[in-house]
Amino acid sequence: MTQRAQISTEDVQSAQSGDTDAMGRIIGAMGPVIESILRSHAPDATREDAADLRQEGAIAVMMAVTAWSTAGGASVVAYAYPRIQSAVRDAYLRSRPGSMTTDSRRERMIRSALARHDGDMDAAYADVAGQVSMKRSRFDAMVRATDDATHLDADDSEHPGETVGSMLAAPGHDTEAVRARETVASIFADPRVSARDEFCMRAEHGVGMPPEERAQVARLLGVGPVTHRKILSRAYATARMVHG
Repeated sequence: MTQRAQISTEDVQSAQSGDTDAMGRIIGAMGPVIESILRSHAPDATREDAADLRQEGAIAVMMAVTAWSTAGGASVVAYAYPRIQSAVRDAYLRSRPGSMTTDSRRERMIRSALARHDGDMDAAYADVAGQVSMKRSRFDAMVRATDDATHLDADDSEHPGETVGSMLAAPGHDTEAVRARETVASIFADPRVSARDEFCMRAEHGVGMPPEERAQVARLLGVGPVTHRKILSRAYATARMVHG
C-alpha cells in the first residue's frame, strides 16, 4: 500500500450512524489510495473510465466503512484497501469483455457458492471444487481475501445469527424466505452487478446498511439526482436480467 490515509474513529462512527459529511471526509481522505490503485490496476483507462473507477472505489470505501468494526483488529484503511482494490479491478475488467482473470472469476465463483450455502465453508468448497481444480488452502486464502461483511451471507450486526438476506426477505426460515434470500444473494454476487449497482440498491432498501435518502446517495456518488435515478434504474435492470 503506497498511500496512507488518516481517518479518525469518530468520523467512522459518525459515518456508520448515517452522517454523510463524515462519510464525505473519509472518502476524501481515501482519495490518494484510490488513485494509487487506479494507477496499478487501470493504467490505460480513458478519462471517462477512470471517473467511473474512482466512483467504484468511493463506493467500496463506503461499504467497507459501514461493515468495519474495531473488533476485527485491522484499521479501517487496512480493512478498506483490498475491497477498493477488488472493486476497481473488477470494474476495469468488466469494461473489457473477455479479459476477466482466472482469479477474478474464481473469487466470484466462491462468493456465489458461499451465498448458496449460507456461509458454510465446507459445503461451499465442495461446490467450487466440483467446478474447478482448487486446493482447500487456496480456497481458504481466497475467502479471506474476498471476505466482505456486508454481503448477504454475513450476520447482521444488530441481529446476531440472522443473515442480511433473511432480514430482507422475511422473518423465519420458510421456503419462500429461503428462496428470496438466495435470490438476492445470487444477484449481488453476480459479476454483472457492479459495486455501484449493489451500493445503490442497498442504500435504497437499507440492506446491510442504514437506508439513505436518494439525495444523500447522489451526493456521496458525486452526481446529480437525475444521474442517480438513471444509475438506480440501470441497477434494477441488471438485477432483473441476472434474476431472469
